[in-house]
Amino acid sequence: DLFVALPGGVGTLDEIFTIAAAHTIGYHHKMVILYNMKGFWNSTIALLDDLAEKSMIRGDWRDVIEVANNLEELTKLCEG
Repeated sequence: DLFVALPGGVGTLDEIFTIAAAHTIGYHHKMVILYNMKGFWNSTIALLDDLAEKSMIRGDWRDVIEVANNLEELTKLCEG
């Protein structure tokens, strides 16, 4: 029903954006959650915000990718 991205490398980035891209074209409606433990995904979030500001991302990327900064937030997002 959803995907949770833990801290990772290039392969994880590939998976995040493959899943998000498939969502945006209607292939599925599953959300991606970045588990931003200890701020790991802060640079990626800043990149997404910058791309959106430059109109390089169609729509709001947060409609496809959500951010959980701690276990409590992650649990709430997973519960729906």
